[in-house]
Amino acid sequence: MKAPSKKVAIVGAGISGLSSAYFLSKFGCQVEVFERRPTSGGLISTIETPKGLVETAANAFVDTELLQEISRDIGVRLHSALRESKRRYIYVDKKAQRWPLSLWETLKMIFILPLVKNKKPLAGETLSEWAIRALGAAVSLKLIAPAIQGIYAGSSERLSASLVLSRLFDKSRKKSAVKRQSVAPKKGMGEWIKGMEAFLKKSGVVLHFGQAMDSENLLRLQKDFDVVLIASSASCAASLLNKQFPCESRALLNVSEMLPLTSVTTFCETDPKQIHGFGVLFAREEGITPLGVLFNSDIFENRSSLRSETWIFSGVNHSKDSLESWIKESQRALYGKELVFRDLRVQTWPQALPYYSVELEKYLRESSFQSKFKQKKVYLVGNYLGRIGLSDLLEKSREVAKEIV
Repeated sequence: MKAPSKKVAIVGAGISGLSSAYFLSKFGCQVEVFERRPTSGGLISTIETPKGLVETAANAFVDTELLQEISRDIGVRLHSALRESKRRYIYVDKKAQRWPLSLWETLKMIFILPLVKNKKPLAGETLSEWAIRALGAAVSLKLIAPAIQGIYAGSSERLSASLVLSRLFDKSRKKSAVKRQSVAPKKGMGEWIKGMEAFLKKSGVVLHFGQAMDSENLLRLQKDFDVVLIASSASCAASLLNKQFPCESRALLNVSEMLPLTSVTTFCETDPKQIHGFGVLFAREEGITPLGVLFNSDIFENRSSLRSETWIFSGVNHSKDSLESWIKESQRALYGKELVFRDLRVQTWPQALPYYSVELEKYLRESSFQSKFKQKKVYLVGNYLGRIGLSDLLEKSREVAKEIV
């Protein structure tokens, strides 16, 4: 006799919640998703403007076999980034450079690079400490720090080397046959979210929007469902679990610092002095206010007939005038002139990314909080648990779904 399918409630309809619902429904579970916002996708959506597409958060996936499989299933075609986007720059020594190291620094790095695989990050070691130990001070300052700052939005002096570099030193991970390049739907990341939502509804997954959750709601879900999967931010998870697990929740909240970010997408006329490629990351020592800039119209086709750029800033309490002034100042540094804005769109996220700090690393390494939650049939998935990239979150969602069933 076939066992009855598990009933699973998922709290949160961001990328982790949607992908978890996808896998659980594939594995035969009855799934309901509860989201406090009126739409799914979390930070990710695409705004269509008269001047072009505006991504509110991530502009692409890193291509993997799993991503391709899911995208075919939900009927969303992924397009590879333009060849021009392979050019990536770091702003060091007052200029944008594709390779910021000197000849001597490069030769030195080539010599020690084969030894890096034996220099696994130590427990509690910051990214800056590891980079200096493994690659030298110049590589740490000119290459590692600005590159990682552009991805994780944090300082290499506080970021955990173990968390940030886990993929590179995980020998158990299988190598993907798909080249790890940037891919996205033709109409932006929002198209993928809409495709996933439509697929889930056809598959029988029930999505509830405008459903704010608290600890009392969680208790009710635990009574009505076999399993509850919390696919939210760390602070939200801690708040939901505080009544049942006050010590663990308080500790999780204490180490789960969230980074506020502002993105500004600008549309300008093209100019011969513009740099072309994926974008530019700014070394902190250069005194440039933005963390980096993406050249959207160079990355994917059909994003805009104008020059589309997205500038990333730390923090959210910036006036529009200040943002415009900082962008113009940065354009003068990059191009030698200011560009005339045809349109400008600002997106703010008070809690955009988890800070992958050494404090969070220690908590994840030493704490038994997840095993205690699972005793109450509560599971967690999210970008604060050791993986931050979208494709990595898809893999983590699949792992957790397999564990649940």
